[in-house]
Amino acid sequence: MNGLILAITVVSALVWMALSIAGNWMMFKKAGKPGWHSLVPFLNVYDEFSLCWKGAYGVFFLVAVTAINLIVHFVNPVSMVVKIIITVVTIILFIVHVKQSFRLARSFGFGSLYGFFLVIFNGLAKIILGLSDAQYIGNPCEA
Repeated sequence: MNGLILAITVVSALVWMALSIAGNWMMFKKAGKPGWHSLVPFLNVYDEFSLCWKGAYGVFFLVAVTAINLIVHFVNPVSMVVKIIITVVTIILFIVHVKQSFRLARSFGFGSLYGFFLVIFNGLAKIILGLSDAQYIGNPCEA
């Protein structure tokens, strides 16, 4: 019985991963970016941010996320100041994620409801963006 559950879990994860790769690949292609950029870890985040933001917000986001992960995993946050900084930066990053989701929805011609869907079900929403007939209409910051 455990083998069957493990097999179902592995197959489900592989199907989800294939759909996520296909959805992100097509989302980038619709936006005029090479599809293979969706496979490169830091490049995909930078390119996704360039679809919705002006300037180097993507680079800031990558640096902030990487710094928080390094602090949380390699530094023992015994200091209250470190804990407060981690909490504040995490809240800021969540706010950026919410704004990013709403801007990504607008850049593909969707409204606030789909932006909320991107916040809650990010992976599924990107699969739908990539595999549906939605078209990239441009960066909302440049409109």
